[in-house]
Formats: sequence, C-alpha cells, structure tokens
Amino acid sequence: MSSKTDGRVKRFQDQRWILDAVIETVGVQWDQERLFYMGVPGGQEGLGDFLGIGRRVRKFADIERVTAAAARRRQAKAEALEAAGHLVSAGHSYFIAALLWAAARWPIFEINDALHVHDRL
Repeated sequence: MSSKTDGRVKRFQDQRWILDAVIETVGVQWDQERLFYMGVPGGQEGLGDFLGIGRRVRKFADIERVTAAAARRRQAKAEALEAAGHLVSAGHSYFIAALLWAAARWPIFEINDALHVHDRL
C-alpha cells in the first residue's frame, strides 16, 4: 500500500488484529451474508464457490488471495468448457468467474498492481 493510502487507513491497519480475531471466530461473514448475496446470482455452482471461500478465509488479508484463486479456477473451467464446445456451460462459468473477480476487489483500498492484476486476466 502506498504511504498516502497507508496514512488514510492507518487506524484500520493498527486495529486489523481485532477484525482478524472476529473472522477467525465467526467467519468472513462477520457483519453480513456477503458470500451468500455475492454467490446467489451464479446459481448453486456460484454459491458453492463462494461458500468455499468462506471456509478458507482465516483473516482479512486472506480475502483477496483466496477469492482471486477461486476466480482463476472458475475461469480456467470456463475456458476448458469453451474449448470443448460447451458454450452455455462456459458462459455460466465465465459469469461466476466475473462475480468472483469482483468480490476479490472489495478488500483492496487503492488502485495498485493487486487491483489491476484482475484486469489483465
């Protein structure tokens, strides 16, 4: 994070251990059912991907990494389906991948390489 952004979110950085403790205890949906409402548009497959994220996130810093990994897996599945000629299934998987990529962005506080890596995929 740049020094300018770090200064703006210094209190958050200093107290993130509290949020990490809450996520470790309650889970990533500590304040709202975000995995549910983000995953539902993708149907049962999409919801399954999002709920899997919830099982792997143990602290705030995990959210982008775990969600981006799920997006990469779903995108690879979509590309394989497209190559096999299963265009409707591929489209559904691309849609779920897009939902996952969008979700991977929300814990990023500034425009940086971590944010733009999702644009290049």
